[in-house]
Amino acid sequence: STKSVVELTMGHLIASTRYVARADRTLRSGDWAKKHLRGSELGGKRLGLIGFGRIARGVSELAHAFGMEVNAFDPYVSIEQAAELDCLMHDDVDGLFRACTHISVHCNLSENTHHLVNKERLAMMPDIGADGTACGSHIVNCARGGIVDEAAVLDALDSGILSSAALDVFEVEPAIDNPLLQHERFHGSPHIGAATLEAQIRVGTEMAGLIVAYFNGERPKSAIN
Repeated sequence: STKSVVELTMGHLIASTRYVARADRTLRSGDWAKKHLRGSELGGKRLGLIGFGRIARGVSELAHAFGMEVNAFDPYVSIEQAAELDCLMHDDVDGLFRACTHISVHCNLSENTHHLVNKERLAMMPDIGADGTACGSHIVNCARGGIVDEAAVLDALDSGILSSAALDVFEVEPAIDNPLLQHERFHGSPHIGAATLEAQIRVGTEMAGLIVAYFNGERPKSAIN
């Protein structure tokens, strides 16, 4: 599902900076709010990736195509490895937040990453892009619920510290009663990162291959979860 999550992440980034969800809502309500929906471009902005595995690297590749500067924090990836992919690796996650107007989460949920995106770190984010544009600050999470402190995000949206937030995953799912859903500068999706026809075909094919390998006496390359 790597490709599908990569594309959804970029979709949420674009929707955040161009107010796509808000534009749709106002249009459906009969409000032609063209003058109030002036967004910003991704090009010339600095994207911070929390984690730099396969999905983050796919996002990095597309972000570069949009003209973004890509930064990351991942304690398991060296500065040299990241540099080969034109990514600036930070020594600590706080440095990533201080440098980037756009943050995307791509790490696993653990005791160390629970509420990694919190009130203090959201307040560290700049709202002026690397190109000098007043683009605001934006957070996207298509990884795991619980990494982002949703109450802190709501407070940051209310106060204006955070310009937008987009989540595909939530700490409690289904997130039907989540107060973020009522905020005009939030948009989300119901954990659909892997919900593409292509991703499901790939997963099914991989699972079948693992089962065949097992009954052939071979060691499966990965576990079926």
